[in-house]
Amino acid sequence: MAERTVVSKRSRTFEDILSIYIANLKNKAERFLGNDLQNIVMGRPVHFHDKNPDADNKSEAVLRKIAKKVGFKQVHFQYEPIAAAYAHEKKVTRESVALVVDLGGGTSDFTVIRLSPERSMKQNRKDDILATAGIRVGGTNFDKCLSLSSFMPYLGLGSQYHTDFDKSKVLAMPLKIYHNLSDWPLIHQAQSASSIRETKALLRTSLEPDKIQKLLDLQENKLGHALLQIVEKSKIALTSAEEHAADLSSLSLDCIVNTYRDTFLKSIQTLINKINNCIDECVTQSECHHSGINLVILTGGSSELPVINNMVREKFPNAQISKDDKFGSVGRGLAYNASQIKF
Repeated sequence: MAERTVVSKRSRTFEDILSIYIANLKNKAERFLGNDLQNIVMGRPVHFHDKNPDADNKSEAVLRKIAKKVGFKQVHFQYEPIAAAYAHEKKVTRESVALVVDLGGGTSDFTVIRLSPERSMKQNRKDDILATAGIRVGGTNFDKCLSLSSFMPYLGLGSQYHTDFDKSKVLAMPLKIYHNLSDWPLIHQAQSASSIRETKALLRTSLEPDKIQKLLDLQENKLGHALLQIVEKSKIALTSAEEHAADLSSLSLDCIVNTYRDTFLKSIQTLINKINNCIDECVTQSECHHSGINLVILTGGSSELPVINNMVREKFPNAQISKDDKFGSVGRGLAYNASQIKF
């Protein structure tokens, strides 16, 4: 959060950026309502960090500090998968034991919870929440895998260069630049002055200079985010198609990147296994068997992936699968939760 990036030619910390963003939301909501807002319910992942309670507490404390800095007096946090459950509960007509699978941009979060019209009226839902679990795996991780497997080879990943002193000695291109360019939070490091200098040095002795020149052009023109947006669009396209051609001409890169669902799935298999294991962990903690789950609520953009849908159907063959409002359920659920909190 203390790292800096340049916005409108001004160096800002990420805490500054979040403060500006949340203050903007507050101001817009107040203009719409015609009165001041003093209290806030903020969604958060079950875990900001894997197996690090201290870091989790610190992350929540930073968000609380920002909310108070922009003018909120009381701040309440709610796990995002629980919020999604509350949103779905408005459509439930009978008692259900639900598993929420919330696959967001940076984390995957899960809860097993009892839902019913009668339970929705309770102010205290502690006894209804049977288990929660989460891991730091999400859509941005899938973007990174697709970028490294299908896009970065066009910019020289896997190519070689020789040293200035011994042209018979051939080395593989360093991996760091490609990993940084494929990772949303680290793109700014790939476009730093020192990283550009390193690429220029490698270009002189590269065995595939055309590819390294494309990499350098991307860095110098600060097009890393634009490239990863194209990667993300390709990922989305592969949810419904077996292959997709990504045109990089908008980045002044003269190439078409062909992406394939099979290649993408292979690149994310380790991450899918982690999600699979975390779902099992959550169900086990709830003391419900898989057969005891009669409703699965899928939410978050990454829940669109066919591999996720297939996994859920295989694990819970007798459960109803709900995919309603993948992008708005958490926000609506937080609003329902806010209406029941006595600030």
